[in-house]
Amino acid sequence: MIYLFIFLIDLIDCSWGFGNNGCDGGEDFRSYQYIMKHNGIALEYSYGPYLQEDGFCHQNNATVGAKLLGYVNITQGDEDALKYAIATKGPVSVGKNTKKKKR
Repeated sequence: MIYLFIFLIDLIDCSWGFGNNGCDGGEDFRSYQYIMKHNGIALEYSYGPYLQEDGFCHQNNATVGAKLLGYVNITQGDEDALKYAIATKGPVSVGKNTKKKKR
């Protein structure tokens, strides 16, 4: 069995142009747009070192490990739509707003 490890740092470093904010957060769908535009996400071994600084994208020199053909957004709180997506579309990702509400 062969294991290929995609490198999520590719998303942190390179998806700024799609509205994400590096280590300060972002949206799943923006990451999906980035992956689709660049025909995949980098493999860990080929990406290069993580420099812990904004603006150091190495995606152009990396080997692509996984491609994304599409995605679907689901309305917040719609459990039936979530069940349907799991059954018919495959894996799902769920985002959570961690900001505290003002009282």
